[in-house]
Amino acid sequence: MIFKPEVYENKNVEDKEKNVLVFGAHSDDQVFGAGGTIPKLYEEGYNVITIIMSQGEKSHPWLEEENLKRIRIQESLKAAEILNIKKTIFLNLKEDKILSFFEENSDFQDFMIKIFERYKPKKVFLHNDEDTHPSHKQVFEVVKQGYLLYKEKYENNDIEFLSYDVWTITNFKKDNVWIYIDISKTFNKKINALKVFKSQKVALWTLWFSVYFKAIYYGLISNFKYAERFSKKNF
Repeated sequence: MIFKPEVYENKNVEDKEKNVLVFGAHSDDQVFGAGGTIPKLYEEGYNVITIIMSQGEKSHPWLEEENLKRIRIQESLKAAEILNIKKTIFLNLKEDKILSFFEENSDFQDFMIKIFERYKPKKVFLHNDEDTHPSHKQVFEVVKQGYLLYKEKYENNDIEFLSYDVWTITNFKKDNVWIYIDISKTFNKKINALKVFKSQKVALWTLWFSVYFKAIYYGLISNFKYAERFSKKNF
């Protein structure tokens, strides 16, 4: 497999002073997990850079790879416009080999080090290691290991890591440090961004209930109308 990231920049959003990285296994994960928080961060002065690791080929095995890739990229860029995402980076890795490819490929390891070095993010959003989807767990591990390689080289500890759930409806682990973010004003943007993923109809219908349930439930807990919840990670 050739490792050749593709970078797309949204020139319709302003450049900000600070950066946030959002990692996802699939093209819609960042919207499910942080679609209300992302436009809020933009308003707070952050450039949001999303890194999408796979094409999610297992959900559409009947489509040719290039057709699936084209569809996924188009949908992701439409969502990026809605959410004010500054830059979207597609790695085009095989869905079930994200972690093994990282462990075996020095170019991928260097990429992870360089992306932390280049953007010097204040915050990093990533999958939760307790998510039930195997690719989501792999992305968590890749981001963790990539950051530790960067940290070993640059000794930078000034990054806040926040993990999000996609397939896990709720999580009650008592030792988690939960961060709740008010998305009352941006929840509609999240919904509109999710609607552009027409190739993901099955996943969308399966997850619609949890999207609304979590936003309302986390809002009740944190005294907001709608909220997203993240688990703080220390690496």
